[in-house]
Amino acid sequence: METSFRLWRYAAAVSVLASAMSVPIAADVAVARGTPVPQAAGDATLIAGAFIGVLVTAVVAVVVVALAGRMRRGTSWARTVLAVVGTAIVVVGLLSLGGTIALFGVGLLGPLVALLSLVSLVLVAAAVSFMFRPGAASWFDR
Repeated sequence: METSFRLWRYAAAVSVLASAMSVPIAADVAVARGTPVPQAAGDATLIAGAFIGVLVTAVVAVVVVALAGRMRRGTSWARTVLAVVGTAIVVVGLLSLGGTIALFGVGLLGPLVALLSLVSLVLVAAAVSFMFRPGAASWFDR
């Protein structure tokens, strides 16, 4: 469980970092993903949306780390919730892989944000799998 706990913490930190790094390139990201962007108010709206995205990502990260802490202490419902949340994160990450790959063509920060997003996706998948390793059941039965 210790490995899964650490992976959840790393995934949360990397996700928040990737989200925060996407703020300066929000308009470029929208264009790369094929979203039409009006020139005048579009940039301000996109930047505001990016800041809201960072806030939401940070809140989710805090909740996930709190749940991982409960899981680490042997709370089985926290493992179940993390399994559902983690699976949803992986599925959404895989479905949005095209947009993530498009980031590689967005300036200097785009490839870094894309790599961080992919690393976060792998960390979440690994954290979920470590929660269900053969020895994990005994952790929650104690």
